[in-house]
Amino acid sequence: DVLVVHLESFHTKDVALRVISEAKAHNVPVVIVGDCTEEIEGCFYVIPDYDTPFKQLMSHVISEHGARNTYFIAGRKGLDISDRRISCYRQALEENGIEFDESRVGYGDFWAGPVREIVEELTKDGRKPPQAIFCANDYMAIAACERLNELGFSVPRDVIVTGFDGVPAAEFFTPR
Repeated sequence: DVLVVHLESFHTKDVALRVISEAKAHNVPVVIVGDCTEEIEGCFYVIPDYDTPFKQLMSHVISEHGARNTYFIAGRKGLDISDRRISCYRQALEENGIEFDESRVGYGDFWAGPVREIVEELTKDGRKPPQAIFCANDYMAIAACERLNELGFSVPRDVIVTGFDGVPAAEFFTPR
């Protein structure tokens, strides 16, 4: 009766556009859920507010857990969703009286490998990790936790790590 498309679930935009085109060719209505940088003609949109809860998560860790020394691991540099999450981080810091520092932002490309390198750099030469590491998604948070544990740090005792998006893999990881 209807095709519901979550664009972020597709590996490439071309594949998503082909699927949408096929549906439209068969007069099947298309509902796109999530952010879309450009409107696709003839589709309906449901755009959830991810920014508010993402910012609230970071504000909670800062205000309720006292994390003043923080680091943000963004997704891919220049990608809209990544830039928006950096903006949320900046707002959470500023609303809690902490100055934003670009050097406290790294890019994990939404995957484990770069995140592991970032965590190694943050703890190089025996340095303690920041009080909190905010990750733009759950996969990067899992990778950060794994690498911190391998380096002898305890999450959340030594460092609070947050993810976002609620991927199923997070349900089976300790801490969740």
